Amino acid sequence: MESGRQWRAKDIGLTDRKCAWMPHGFMSVDTKLGAGKAFLRSLCHQNAEWGVDFVKHYCIFGDDLNINEVAIVSEVQCDTVLLPNWITRDDWDSWGDVAAQFNVS
Repeated sequence: MESGRQWRAKDIGLTDRKCAWMPHGFMSVDTKLGAGKAFLRSLCHQNAEWGVDFVKHYCIFGDDLNINEVAIVSEVQCDTVLLPNWITRDDWDSWGDVAAQFNVS
């Protein structure tokens, strides 16, 4: 319950910001909504309850850059180590993909 209503995943997921790496499984969270922030905070608390001390966070850097989500996740880390994986997209054995890595570094 957030802002007097019950929210669903379809309410906080940004369907136009699907992860380039796995568009059928991941999308950005609308962190402008209190419900989006609450969702990310709840994941943090759940990880803490389970004793998770290392989190690999996909689809917020590189082609999927989402500064708002990075900021919110940084605020609610709950004493976990955050690995914002990756800063660039994958390279799949093509020289074009490899060459693109140099522009980022």
